[in-house]
Amino acid sequence: GQQEAIRILQDIFLVVLNQENACRIIEEPEAHLFPEAQKLLLEMIAIMLNSTNSQVTLTTHSPYILSVANILLFTYQVKGSHDAQNGNLGIKPQDCRVYVLTGKGKCHSVLDKNTGLIDQNILDSVSMELANQFSQLYQMYLEM
Repeated sequence: GQQEAIRILQDIFLVVLNQENACRIIEEPEAHLFPEAQKLLLEMIAIMLNSTNSQVTLTTHSPYILSVANILLFTYQVKGSHDAQNGNLGIKPQDCRVYVLTGKGKCHSVLDKNTGLIDQNILDSVSMELANQFSQLYQMYLEM
């Protein structure tokens, strides 16, 4: 994971340093990274987006990446455009698109039009399922 992340970070630094208008596609930036490293990597991507006129397309299976993206979207809304343009982390909701692929080969947006945030049901669906499974097992354990 470090080797893949280092390449992404090198690219981010060069784009920012040279003030390029880059278009990048990053497939599964979370690969082989601990959640904290995933968070930091996405924050670096946000810095690049805020300091250049670049575009990034990410594919991910990581709930951490989606959660960090949600925080970055909300950060922009709370701190305003002035703070985000001065280097604070944030992603403009109007510049962001988030889609989920369905089992039928179709995709649909999971960005809530009213809040500008990623739908919490998408973020929490597996966590809720796991919590329910654990609760059921724990209940069985208590009854033993």
